[in-house]
Formats: sequence, structure tokens, C-alpha cells
Amino acid sequence: MRLYSATHVLNNKPVVIKEYLLPDTDFNPKEARERKEQFELVSSINLKSGGGQDFRLVTAWDAIASLNEKRCYFITEPIANSITLRQYLEKVQRPMTSMQVREVMGQVLQTLWFLHN
Repeated sequence: MRLYSATHVLNNKPVVIKEYLLPDTDFNPKEARERKEQFELVSSINLKSGGGQDFRLVTAWDAIASLNEKRCYFITEPIANSITLRQYLEKVQRPMTSMQVREVMGQVLQTLWFLHN
């Protein structure tokens, strides 16, 4: 995945573009086509109210799957003060405590529970 920062030209709002690659070494043509079809459905998800207690789903502005290339693009608003787990671990340069791991895993499990329900 590649991550880009950009500005929406119509309203000058910041956007984040995530580019996902579907390399031939990992996906045959049929699998790549199926992934692209599913990927484009992401932007049309209709969320129900309620859900998990600490819901963290990022709403897509658009999801684009190129027909001619092995790439998909996810476009969304940036999340203020957010970093990935990898960025956090590189920043603090020390192992997480067992309580920190428990908290992160709890958030991951809440998100998975919400998505599967």
C-alpha cells in the first residue's frame, strides 16, 4: 500500500489516498478482478446507527479499482492526530506493555465484531 496526501480541488479540503496493489505474484487475473469488484463496493456501504461501543470505521469518499491496472484507490478524509501501529512503535522505540497490547487488541476485536455484525 502507498499513502498519499492531497487536496480536493472543489472544496480545498485535505484528502488521503491509499493505493493498494494487486501483484501477479499474489493474485491471478480472476482473483484480482473479484477483489476490484468488492473494493468498489466499499464506497457504497450503508452504515446502521448503533453498533460497537468504540466504532472506528473510516467512511470512504470514493473507492476506485482501475480496470487496466492492478491497483485500487481508497479516498477519504484524513483522521486528525492518527498514526498507524507501525508508526507508533517506530516513534516510541520500545516494546508495548501487556496492558497496551490488550487495549490495542480490544479495539481490533471490537472493530471486527462490528464489521461481522
